[in-house]
Amino acid sequence: MKEMFEEERYDPVLLPIDVTLTDDHPLMREGIAASLSSKSKRINILGTASSYDTFFELLKMVGEPDVALLDVIMPGKSGIDIVKRLHVEKPDVRILMLSSDNSELTVMQAVNAGIEGFISKSSSADELVSAVETIADGGSYYGRDVARIIESFQCDRNPSRQQFTMRELEIIDLCCDGLSSKEVAQRLNISIRTVETHKNNIFKTMNINSTAEMVRLALEKHLIQI
Repeated sequence: MKEMFEEERYDPVLLPIDVTLTDDHPLMREGIAASLSSKSKRINILGTASSYDTFFELLKMVGEPDVALLDVIMPGKSGIDIVKRLHVEKPDVRILMLSSDNSELTVMQAVNAGIEGFISKSSSADELVSAVETIADGGSYYGRDVARIIESFQCDRNPSRQQFTMRELEIIDLCCDGLSSKEVAQRLNISIRTVETHKNNIFKTMNINSTAEMVRLALEKHLIQI
């Protein structure tokens, strides 16, 4: 499986990115904030928080971030609880989970809550910067181990999906929504050429020759959720 961060990226307008960081460990907060600020001129740390309550107090002071970087496990209410409230009160905030717990249960709870990305705390500073920038520019980002967990979970729920990678399933889903290859590239933050390569692989797997046939078979085989 070709990982998301290894793919050729769509080139967005490089706008500044306002970020908040929530983690209950002070050294972790300070280290991550320093790494993000030093490695990307685009990233502006609006502020940091240590818990569910202090995160929402922070938002009252600094306003709405472009990306909320959240630890999953914290004393009291978790990062996933923050995600659920954000979707109600500030649905435009994009969310990257950063955690030392990469178990299937934790990953899928976060994904089902509606995050845009999830990477391990053992990831490099460069990968963290790439994740934040990708998510801010409209894409999604999952580390290698996390992507494999998501793909395995999706395939287990529908055997027909086992023939496709997670990226191929994303492209099938967006094509079923009526998006063109250019629009899919923009949505997933990859190049049009990469989209077309994935679509050609999908066509070969399905033994078809057109996007219309792909959409029809995807609906018939319940490859997407409608």
